[in-house]
Parts: sequence; C-alpha cells; structure tokens
Amino acid sequence: MILAGGIGFLCFGEVLSSSFNRIRFNEGALTWMPLLPVTICCWVLKEGVSVLFPQEKDLKILHEWPDYKKLKVHFNVGVVFCVLLTAPCLFIWLFNKLESFEWAWIFCVCVIALLADAYSVYSAKIELKSVLVRASKII
Repeated sequence: MILAGGIGFLCFGEVLSSSFNRIRFNEGALTWMPLLPVTICCWVLKEGVSVLFPQEKDLKILHEWPDYKKLKVHFNVGVVFCVLLTAPCLFIWLFNKLESFEWAWIFCVCVIALLADAYSVYSAKIELKSVLVRASKII
C-alpha cells in the first residue's frame, strides 16, 4: 500500500496537487480527522486480541495448536503496522499539515494501509472461527 501510494504520488502528484489546492476544508473536519486512523487502530488492537484469545471453550484448542506461535507473530506484526501507520497520521494532524497536498497524501495512504491491516485481522478472525468450528467437530 505504501509503495503504491509512493508510485501514485510520483505519477499523478502534480495533477492531483492542482485539484487538491482548489479544495477548501471544513475546520471541523480537520479537527476530527485523526479519529479515523485512531479508531481503526483501536479496532485492530481489540479484534486482534479476540483472535489470540477466542471464546473460553475454544481457547484450549487454539493454544495447543502447533502453529499458534505463527499466529501470534502475525498478530504482533499487524499491531506494529497499526501503530507505525497511526503515528504519522497523528504527527500530520498535530502539526497542522493536512492542508498541504504532500502531507494529506501521506495521511490518506496511511489510512488506506490501516484499512488493509484491519481487513487482514477481520479475515483472520473469520478464518479462525471456521477452523475452530471444524476442530471442535473432530474432537
């Protein structure tokens, strides 16, 4: 996502910048803009914990699974990405950089990457529930 954002900026930056400069932002929107990445990050953290620690009846099956360590590593990587992508968004907002095209572009790329991270946690949660249902039928 970040690579695609960088390539998009290099290829279409000038065209998009001229369009961006004609836009006038609502101050209220700029004030509340960081809620989007922060909310996504909080959701990823909350739902990620429920992936590692599902319902009580499934907890033993999951923690005895031989690949549980891999799942935990994937969760930790997702959390690191989440924090690393939220930090620039907060930096951009705190220093009032959202009215600059370059900084707004970085903000949007980070939010899109956060959404991809959130999607991966969501799909992992769905897949995990499916696996646990199949595993509980076997046992």
